[in-house]
Amino acid sequence: MRPATELAPSLVARVIDPFLLNHHSLALGFFNWAAQQPGYSHDSISYHSIFKSLSLSRQFSAMDALFKQVKSNKILLDSSVYRSLIDTLVLGRKAQSAFWVLEEAFSTGQEIHPDVCNRLLAGLTSDGCYDYAQKLFVKMRHKGVSLNTLGFGVYIGWFCRSSETNQLLRLVDEVKKANLNINGSIIALLILHSLFTGNLYERQVVLKKKRKLGVAPRSSDYRAFILDLISAKRLTEAKEVAEVIVSGNFPMDNDILDALIGSVSAVDPDSAVEFLVYMVSTGKLPAIRTLSKLKLQSYSLMISFLCKAGRVRESYTALQEMKKEGLAPDVSLYNALIELVAKRK
Repeated sequence: MRPATELAPSLVARVIDPFLLNHHSLALGFFNWAAQQPGYSHDSISYHSIFKSLSLSRQFSAMDALFKQVKSNKILLDSSVYRSLIDTLVLGRKAQSAFWVLEEAFSTGQEIHPDVCNRLLAGLTSDGCYDYAQKLFVKMRHKGVSLNTLGFGVYIGWFCRSSETNQLLRLVDEVKKANLNINGSIIALLILHSLFTGNLYERQVVLKKKRKLGVAPRSSDYRAFILDLISAKRLTEAKEVAEVIVSGNFPMDNDILDALIGSVSAVDPDSAVEFLVYMVSTGKLPAIRTLSKLKLQSYSLMISFLCKAGRVRESYTALQEMKKEGLAPDVSLYNALIELVAKRK
């Protein structure tokens, strides 16, 4: 090891990334050791590397502790570090923590890309942090941060359920006047919401507003919106939007249905099957890989149920059938079966 006087944040960063990226305990130990060396102090570069390692292993508690160090030591991080932290926390369903990271970034004068802000807005809304979502929405408009389909779409979906139609339409008007790019899928979402949850008067009001705004539901709009939701791992929202579209007999491209069946099967197998039935009713079939994924989810659900029910023989048989079908069982299924056998003994 070089003398401490030669230790620099760039060297610490180069050791952690790439050599210790997948070994978060070693990376954190090395990071903390470096901090104790005389004359040495971490900067944005070394913090970026350790946050990257902790992000890969989803060590959210350690990330939170380190970020508190950053704030207390008044270390100015590069905007890319804030962006990476926010995205990792949002994907890890830690949207509220991500909100405070964004607040810190804004307080230090950092510019955060609008896409990151929109992903956080969607995450806060999806995770049920509605007060924080409201604060972020107001802050984004105040700062002139552009709204996109994902952020505004998920946010307005919650607004639909929590507000009256007139409030909803006023919000759309305000955003429209700000010259922000509202995708037609968002307006379609508002229309469909009123069609299924509003009274006759509300339906007429929204339909008139739709004509005034000059947009109409288009499959290309739904395509972008649903794919954005799937990419952001907001599968429940993707499922709900698709259900409304299918129920309203609006067109949806087959590849989007294919993507929905494959992704939604992980969180709601029943809905995935419903999308499959709808797709077949249009005379189309999903891709082989999608059917395989759906089959895999079905087998996994069945084996998990059998293990919980204490049925060793049936669980083992189903596992063997799964392998014969060319499906690779997840390690969790083997663990569940081993635990069941161990209990029986």
